[in-house]
Amino acid sequence: SEKTSETTDQTTSTKQATQATTTTKATTAVNTEMTTSASTTALIEATPTPAPTTTPLPAWPERDVPKLRQDMFNATNEVRKSHGASPLVQGCAELQEIAMIRAEELATQYSHKRPDGTYFDDMLREYGISSGCGAENIAKFSELGTVESVLEAWVNSSGHFTSIIRSEHDTLAIGYYQCQYGRQYWVQIFTGENSW
Repeated sequence: SEKTSETTDQTTSTKQATQATTTTKATTAVNTEMTTSASTTALIEATPTPAPTTTPLPAWPERDVPKLRQDMFNATNEVRKSHGASPLVQGCAELQEIAMIRAEELATQYSHKRPDGTYFDDMLREYGISSGCGAENIAKFSELGTVESVLEAWVNSSGHFTSIIRSEHDTLAIGYYQCQYGRQYWVQIFTGENSW
């Protein structure tokens, strides 16, 4: 009977010890949580919150767009001359505007198809420009591209080269656009009154 009492006392002591441990763990957990919160609060109060920053885009070299366009026009005529084709004339103001619009559109959608699903010759008709025969050359280059490197790429591509030297073409407009990331977009729009 004494033995039973001892076992009961030990069981009771074990239960109390277990409860105490559980309580201690709960208290420890609460204390840890409070300590962490207090430390975090102190850290937040002691450290000023930095203002959000955005990485500024690099400043690309200022480009003289009218000069670039004129240089491309002149260089294109030099290629034509070296292949026996007559020189092109500058396109009218409307054709120049179309070329500039197309260059900017290429930054959104690099394709002969415009973002609205039409093509450059649809624009010509909208502006009332006859295009008995017409062609569009497009190119995109890094910020390091030059008039010479762009024209060389076109000359080394048979379809683009054909547009450049085609005798039926008599008019040329150049479009140029540089996006905020430095990429350059170039357009040549050729027109001619003759049919293909």
